[in-house]
Amino acid sequence: MALQQQLGRTSRTPRWALAYKFAPRLATTRVLAIGAQVGRTGAVTPVAQFEPTELAGVTVRNASLHNWGLLAERDVRVGDEVEIQRAGDVIPEVVRVFTDRRTADSLATSPPTHCPSCGGELHLDGKFLYCSALDCRDQLVGRIVHLAGRRAFDIEGLGPKQVEQLVAAGLVTSIEDVFALGDRGEFSDRVSGKL
Repeated sequence: MALQQQLGRTSRTPRWALAYKFAPRLATTRVLAIGAQVGRTGAVTPVAQFEPTELAGVTVRNASLHNWGLLAERDVRVGDEVEIQRAGDVIPEVVRVFTDRRTADSLATSPPTHCPSCGGELHLDGKFLYCSALDCRDQLVGRIVHLAGRRAFDIEGLGPKQVEQLVAAGLVTSIEDVFALGDRGEFSDRVSGKL
């Protein structure tokens, strides 16, 4: 303890301690498809779908490839065998593509020309593609999920599945509709009838 006191600490960490992390667990799987998803900001990102693979106690089926430039840079193709890990033991990511095992029928994927959700026009901003349609369904779902999340309004019981159901039923067509849900006496009747 006396040596610990003598060594002291920096503003963030003690000088007398070290932290070691275990190497991330890796798994090998095959890319079945590469699709596109639209986030709450309108960003259209590529998503790889894998053969279901057990990794660190979780079955991994999908991983974001972040942007279309990264997809091209890593040259990930449908049919490729890839090595995956869970970054920070949470988020699945592609670590390596086994190009030496690539078959002749592997397919390269190019970015979409229109929004996969609403069919709207896409524009390029740096490495990212964005859907510019304000009424895009996937953007609306993403915004409401964010609004209801812990870092915003923290609305209990309004998660991604419930938001999907409300939007699909036509009960929520804009973010403002979330605030009107509790004011309607007929809300529970409409939800039970449509969901």
